[in-house]
Amino acid sequence: MPVNWVVNKIMDLIPGVDKIDIDAEAIQKKLGPIGEPAVFAFFIGAVMGLISRQTPVAVLQIAVSISVAIVLLPRMVSLLMEGMSPISLAARDFAHKKLDPNQEIYIGMDIALAIGDQTAITASLLLIPITVGLAFVIPGNEFFPTATLGALIYITALGAMSSRGRLLRTIVMGTAFVVWHLFALNILADVCSMVMNNSGVVDLAEGTRTAAFALDSSINVVIGLLGKLLGWV
Repeated sequence: MPVNWVVNKIMDLIPGVDKIDIDAEAIQKKLGPIGEPAVFAFFIGAVMGLISRQTPVAVLQIAVSISVAIVLLPRMVSLLMEGMSPISLAARDFAHKKLDPNQEIYIGMDIALAIGDQTAITASLLLIPITVGLAFVIPGNEFFPTATLGALIYITALGAMSSRGRLLRTIVMGTAFVVWHLFALNILADVCSMVMNNSGVVDLAEGTRTAAFALDSSINVVIGLLGKLLGWV
């Protein structure tokens, strides 16, 4: 959200930005079958396999795996949150009965409830090639964001809410977040790998590093940088 707030403030200062009208639904229709996340992810996976010089069978396995992950991961979380929605409504009704009935009560829910938004869906699709491209051009990046591709819909859902459904702003917000995300993961990969090895949860192969999506929070980055400066890592 801080990234979205900063992007919104910057774009407010650029004359004419709000006059740029991009219809998310029209773009989705023009893309046709290619605009389906599963098809697009399959293509990205195949390209990844070819770049890494895998066998034809391995290329197909990578393509199918990424395609399935990008489709199923958001859907699984979405189904879970849809099941939680009636519970939140019941909790609000219960709170109204126990507290002031005239007082407005808000029940916080996960962003997964918003991943069906058309702007979020279209922006997440367009962010897939942008994210892959950033992974190759960001200086010092040693992390390919395979799992991030499946989480783009959550990033764009927040962006769509922050931009009030404006596609261009949502894409810019998503791009800015991915840049920050990749920098954060590269900074904290050593820390995360050390914790994983020392805890015995996973025995990482020599030369392998791991990271986690939640590491990109500002406080984690500050702690990680402080640890490196003090020689703890």
